[in-house]
Amino acid sequence: MSAATQVRPIDLQGLDLESFRGRPVAVLGLARSGIALTRFLADRGARVTTYDARPAERLGEAIAALVERPVRLLLGPDVDPVEALSGQSLICTSPSISSRYPTTEPRLRRALGRLESEGRVPVVSEIDLFLRLCPAFTVGVTGTKGKTTTSSLIAALLAAGPEPVLLGGNIGLPLVERLPELKASHRVVLEISELQLPTLSRGTDVAVYTHVTADHLDRHGSLEEYRAIKRRLAELLPAGGAMVLNAEAPVTAGYAASIPAGTAVVRYRRQ
Repeated sequence: MSAATQVRPIDLQGLDLESFRGRPVAVLGLARSGIALTRFLADRGARVTTYDARPAERLGEAIAALVERPVRLLLGPDVDPVEALSGQSLICTSPSISSRYPTTEPRLRRALGRLESEGRVPVVSEIDLFLRLCPAFTVGVTGTKGKTTTSSLIAALLAAGPEPVLLGGNIGLPLVERLPELKASHRVVLEISELQLPTLSRGTDVAVYTHVTADHLDRHGSLEEYRAIKRRLAELLPAGGAMVLNAEAPVTAGYAASIPAGTAVVRYRRQ
C-alpha cells in the first residue's frame, strides 16, 4: 500500500457503534455474512467497499439485498483484491475468508496475508466484530456435530424466561445487523464453526461443546490443528464465565485445562 492511500485505522480496542461513521471499510465476501456486514456498516455511516471474486451476474440476489445502499462493489474474477484492500481503515471478513485457509481464493489470500504482515490495518471477522460490540450475555456452541440442534435447544430454553433471546451465527443468521437493538438484558446464542473460531479475539460468556471428531482437515491440515482450533472458545472464556462439556468425550473434557482462572466447568454425561 502506498503512503498516499494510507488512512488512520479504526481502533478496535475503543470500538463502538459510532466508530465507523465516515470511515472507509472493506468487506470481503458477499454471501450471508458479507451482506449483513455491508448493510450494518453502511447503515452506521461507513464508506463501504465490498469485494467478491464471483461475477456480478451470479450475485443478483446478494446485490438486491443491499437495498440500494451507497456501497462500492468490486465484483468478478478480473478485479484485483488489492484494490479493495487499499486505503481502508478496517477490513471485515466473511467466515470462509482468511489468509490462513488454503480454501480462500489464492489472490485474495496472498493480498490479505501481505496486509496482515504489515500490521497497520486491522482485520476482523463478522462474528468477532459482533462479540466486540455486543452488550448482551452470550452463549457460544461449537463441536463437530450437533451444534445447530444444541444451539436451538438452548435458545428455546432461554426463551421461556423473561429476557429477549437471539439465535444466530453459523446457523445461517449473522447477527451483526441486530447490534443497534441489543441491550444488556438480551441473551444471545451463537453457533460457532471451525471457520469462525480462529478469527475470534473475544469469547462468549458460556462455551458449550458437543463433541470433537476429525473434520475439515483440508482446511486445517491435521487433526491436532483442528482440535486446537476448537479449543479456542474455551481459551477465550472471561473470568466468571462457564464451560459446558461432555465428560465422556476425552477431547472436549481435556479442554477444561485451557480455561482461564475463575471459570466454572459444567460436565454432562449420557444417562
